[in-house]
Amino acid sequence: MALLRSPRHASASTCPTAPAIATRMSSVIHSIFPSVRGRTYTPEIATVNESLALHRSLHVERIVVVNSLVYGNDNSCMLDALRQLGQRARGIALIDDRTSDTELDALSRAGVRGIRLNFVDLGVPDAANSRQRFQSAVKRIAGRDWHIQITSKLPIVETLYDNVMTAPLPVVFDHFAGARASLGATQPGFDFLLKLIRSGNTQKYRLLIGFQTRRPTIRTLRRSPRR
Repeated sequence: MALLRSPRHASASTCPTAPAIATRMSSVIHSIFPSVRGRTYTPEIATVNESLALHRSLHVERIVVVNSLVYGNDNSCMLDALRQLGQRARGIALIDDRTSDTELDALSRAGVRGIRLNFVDLGVPDAANSRQRFQSAVKRIAGRDWHIQITSKLPIVETLYDNVMTAPLPVVFDHFAGARASLGATQPGFDFLLKLIRSGNTQKYRLLIGFQTRRPTIRTLRRSPRR
């Protein structure tokens, strides 16, 4: 996951300090929180207790719970995980145009600190529509100490490059925007992701599974500034 900040948000003081470690998880319990119909995948069950056991073994102290796309805009499972995890956790919600400001306030009180945009399931997304969705999301959470997390592929990074660089809030491209390790550092769109990272306004949270075996790609990412 790559956290991309606009210049006004570039400050080392906003990053977690040792010994705290930030990580990302999605709580999935199908029997209690049914998945939406038409979902593109069905993940295995992942409970809070299982996640805590793993985090303890890795000495992880801080956790970000991201609402899974399989739940659509129902944040019940994510909110349940936040209640169980307490102050060590923060959440990322999925919302739509029908989500009221009152609901956003309630999400904030529960520990939510961002919203997620999904561009992966749009096929070949229209550039103008993608920019409009991003700008609408920026306006929707304006004034809140939140960020926007984007699930996308590399072409969206290029499409939203100027919008992200001028955004008045932090932006996350989840899973490094779908960059494929096997295609290396010259794959189309990867250069725009690197420009955002190398702007000095970024903190890298997580590398793609398999990137450790792709030395040219990982070397390129490691040359970017770290905070």
